[in-house]
Amino acid sequence: MKQTISEITIETRSCNDCNSSHYSKSVTNFKQMKKIHILYFAMAFLLISVSCTKDPVVLEFDDSYTPKPPKKGALKEEPPVDLLTVYTYFQESQKDLVVNRVLQTDGSLEIKDEINNVEVQVKTTIPVEAATTFEVTLMENEDEAFPKIVKGLTVLLPEDVYNLENSTLDFKVGDKEVGNTIINLKKDAFKKLDKMKEYVLPLKIKITKGEAVILNYFVLHVTLQDVEALPEAPNVSPSYNFPTPSQDKVLRESALHVNSDYATGHLYKLTDSNLGSNWWVKPEEGHWLSIGIDNLQKIKAIVIKTPSWNNKNLKACDVDTPVNINHIKLTNFKGYDSFVDLMDLYLVIE
Repeated sequence: MKQTISEITIETRSCNDCNSSHYSKSVTNFKQMKKIHILYFAMAFLLISVSCTKDPVVLEFDDSYTPKPPKKGALKEEPPVDLLTVYTYFQESQKDLVVNRVLQTDGSLEIKDEINNVEVQVKTTIPVEAATTFEVTLMENEDEAFPKIVKGLTVLLPEDVYNLENSTLDFKVGDKEVGNTIINLKKDAFKKLDKMKEYVLPLKIKITKGEAVILNYFVLHVTLQDVEALPEAPNVSPSYNFPTPSQDKVLRESALHVNSDYATGHLYKLTDSNLGSNWWVKPEEGHWLSIGIDNLQKIKAIVIKTPSWNNKNLKACDVDTPVNINHIKLTNFKGYDSFVDLMDLYLVIE
């Protein structure tokens, strides 16, 4: 009898002394092994069936991926602290100031806006354990951050444009913050600045008494915007041949914020696009109507719709030189009757 791994071969013809009992035993062994093979096959099929009930998840590792180094980000307003070290920092790292200047017909510049002083707050992360004094001062050329801030058309704000008030800050034991440093801005000094440049005022913290770790610096960015002055009043009269503007140049409805000292409960009728209702005003009594928009724009025209079936349409009015170029004020209304009716209005921008 020969036996291999995969099968059993029984040779009866070449073995004359093989008796029937030997043959039966061989056949029995073959049947037993056949049953074992069938059992093994059934178990394998069962395992395969169970393992295939769900799609396998293959996890592959891409060894060609190279992680990028983290980018240097801006300091958060609340820096990380420990309980042993006193850190000091500016509450805000920067502020932006836009100064609107009005170019007069004679070439001179006027500043109609009020320029508010800027407050700068210095804090510590934990209360100081000893009396500490900080000095808010102008950043110097040798400071590491200076060449990153003052470069190209970005120049230092001239010293005659501002002064620092309360620049010395005394922290007593237990203090985390005290009074603010004030940047006082001189309105008339902005007239001589070059509108083609951006001006910056970089400030730093110096420790003159005590110990602390300084975390950041402060920069005031100043931008100048020049607008042409309107002609002297009366400077508005009806125009009946104004071309229809493209819709992307029109500001109306929710884009406008209207206000007045007269009939305020009916102001919404100016911006609801309903020509069947109107806001009204008494002429020659000094009443005003203001129109505000969200962003600074150069206004090309104010389009006002008035009724054509009565004498309550607008004859003329004055547009005051805007306090800001995102705010227009109409005054000195003139009409043909005891009231002037305005049904709708919108602005056309360039």
